[in-house]
Amino acid sequence: MTDFDGVFDHAPLLSAVRLLKARRHSVAVVFPDATTFVQRPAASIDRRLFTVYARAEERRFLEARSALGRLGVPVLRAAANDPVGL
Repeated sequence: MTDFDGVFDHAPLLSAVRLLKARRHSVAVVFPDATTFVQRPAASIDRRLFTVYARAEERRFLEARSALGRLGVPVLRAAANDPVGL
């Protein structure tokens, strides 16, 4: 489970995933949707900052899904109200 915050180079991760898949492991990634774990802000400036943060989260999700999807790895988004079992 990761939100890929701070992961700027996917190459080491992709190498590890390739190795795992070559050894016939099943790999899946759960990406927590951090925007669902906090209340939406009320103040105007806070809402704008929240929007910037939400866009950065979405970009990281799409990049991870694209990179890992090419290797056949599902990237699942988990929201705060999702049931615990997958």
